[in-house]
Amino acid sequence: MGAPEVLILDEPSAGIDPAARANMVDILKGEREGRCILLTTHLMEECEALCNRIGIMVNGRLAALGSLQHLKSRYGNFWQVYVQQEEKEEEEGRSLVHELEMLLKSSLHSEATVLESHLNSSVWNIPNVGLKLADAFRLLENNKKKLKIVEYSVTQCSLEQIFIKFAKGQISEDASVEETDVDAVVVEMTGVGVESKR
Repeated sequence: MGAPEVLILDEPSAGIDPAARANMVDILKGEREGRCILLTTHLMEECEALCNRIGIMVNGRLAALGSLQHLKSRYGNFWQVYVQQEEKEEEEGRSLVHELEMLLKSSLHSEATVLESHLNSSVWNIPNVGLKLADAFRLLENNKKKLKIVEYSVTQCSLEQIFIKFAKGQISEDASVEETDVDAVVVEMTGVGVESKR
């Protein structure tokens, strides 16, 4: 490739196996010093590993732009809570998950929802409306014995989840752009109006 000052890569990892993809990421990390690399991808792990600034496009228009942390803070308005409980019989396990749900809804946010639940582990989506991390940790720590919690974690939402939220505003190829208002998607996610330049 030589040593260009600007390198434009369009879906460079499409169709390659995970080992080759990891190798490509390592090469790009080593080559980004003193150069501008523009990368398009649908793989958010690549964005998290390689990009200083990330732009998300919806229907051919830039809907979000910023650093990884900026995007998570502005558009990822919920926390993810992972809880693993002691292995129990199916009925008792279901009862413990239900108790956990009632606790999260009453103490953290009434719209807490379970994203996935498998045997003795579950992942919860908690809207981040003034929620303090300390409160979440304190609640889980204080109820550890009662709910038979083995381990837990509280994290920000992933870039993948933010991307999926934006992708819901994508129109199909057979629909016209006029039928879908990209600005409405941005307003829904941010609560901020967008000045249209049509």
